[in-house]
Amino acid sequence: SPNHGHMLIAGNEDGSITVVNDVTNSSSVQKSKANFAIQDVQLGLSQPNVFIAAGSDGNMGVFDIRDRIQPQISWNASPASKADINAVAWNPVESSAHLLCTGDDAGVLKIWDLRGVSSDASSAVIKEISGYHRSPINSIQWCPSNESVCMVCSDTEASVYDFLIERDF
Repeated sequence: SPNHGHMLIAGNEDGSITVVNDVTNSSSVQKSKANFAIQDVQLGLSQPNVFIAAGSDGNMGVFDIRDRIQPQISWNASPASKADINAVAWNPVESSAHLLCTGDDAGVLKIWDLRGVSSDASSAVIKEISGYHRSPINSIQWCPSNESVCMVCSDTEASVYDFLIERDF
C-alpha cells in the first residue's frame, strides 16, 4: 500500500491472516486466523495499524495489528442471503474515513458508516444498491479526491456511482 510503506496483509480461504510489517525484514511477520474464509482485505487509510477483512457468508471484521490481530469489530454484512463479501474499500477522504463500501456475490453494493456498526449491523448501512449488478461484485475503488464517488466492477459491468446525488453523508 502506498500509505503504509513496506507493510503487506494477506487473507486466505482458510481464514488465515498474515501481516508483514516490513517486507525488508522477514522477522516482522504476524499470523492469526479469522473464523471465516477471507475474500478481500484492505489497510485502513487513516489508521495504519487497522485493516478490514471481508469474506464468506457476509462476515466482516475490523482488525488492529497492535492487538494480536484480533477483530475489534465483527458483524455479518448479509445475514439474510449469507452472500460472500468479495470486495471492500475504505473511503480515502480523511473526513469520510469512517465510510466503507462492500460488494457481494449477489451483486449488492452497500455503503456503511462504521460509527454505527453494532450487533445490529443493518443500522450502519446508509445506502444499498441491489438489482443492478447481475453478477458478483469483485472490485470497488473510491475516487481519491471525492468522498461520494466510487467505481464498482463485476464480471459483466463497471459502474460509477455518486452517492452524494442519492444521499448526503
